[in-house]
Amino acid sequence: MQTLTIVTSHNLDELLERLNEENLCNWIVHENILEYSYDEIDKREVLDTLALIVYDLINWSVLTTFAKNYLNARKDLALEQKREIFELFVRSNYLKKNEGFSVVAYHLLYMPLKEFVKANSFIDFDGWIKFRCTKYIIILEDIMVQTIYDYETTNRYVSLIDYFTDVVQSQDCLVDLVHLNCKKDGCIELLDKDHVDKTREYMDKYCSEKFPNDAQIEDLIIDILLNISPNELIIHDNENYTNKNFIATVESIFKESVTLCFGCNICKS
Repeated sequence: MQTLTIVTSHNLDELLERLNEENLCNWIVHENILEYSYDEIDKREVLDTLALIVYDLINWSVLTTFAKNYLNARKDLALEQKREIFELFVRSNYLKKNEGFSVVAYHLLYMPLKEFVKANSFIDFDGWIKFRCTKYIIILEDIMVQTIYDYETTNRYVSLIDYFTDVVQSQDCLVDLVHLNCKKDGCIELLDKDHVDKTREYMDKYCSEKFPNDAQIEDLIIDILLNISPNELIIHDNENYTNKNFIATVESIFKESVTLCFGCNICKS
């Protein structure tokens, strides 16, 4: 029989729970020390399983502790923002064992730990976290910075969409029905109820003094729609239009006013 000794002052209960889940029962506990015994013939399978269990617990501990400490130091973020960023960060970077590994955790945490378990009969759980996760934590800081940036960008986008929606709902409708024809070549047309192309007329009226000559067509169209606030907006041929974000933005602003059309004469034109 061979023995692997694991020392931990904080994660013993979780470790025992995971061992029981894997039907690994040959363990003895002395205060904060766990000793697991196994036969030589089972060494590879047992050590692989133990390495995965210890990795999972260490990864969770490192991720959550780092995130809490980092966010607690950010005085510019409100409590609710910190809570949402924490959940987003952990959800994006912690994968359960049946979900695989993140690339960073696999190379900087799991593989070093797996090799260490194979070569040694003793693991200091808390020492591993303190002294062997430095590179991993440095990468996590970069990931956290990107997570906060993405979170704030998304919030600004949502706030802008809400503002546009309020603008539309608070002003009078100037055109009852508009057909928005999104063509595969990137061209967008605004047609009236009789399918007459009004794009140039609307651009001259609403956009000529606001936008530079190189403005994106999508920005011009959204500005026109905000000005005319149609009661009904029918979007044609949107499946073939490459800028899906534009379609999603129009739907978000005009909500119930939007109808998606597939396969009518306008779509086929």
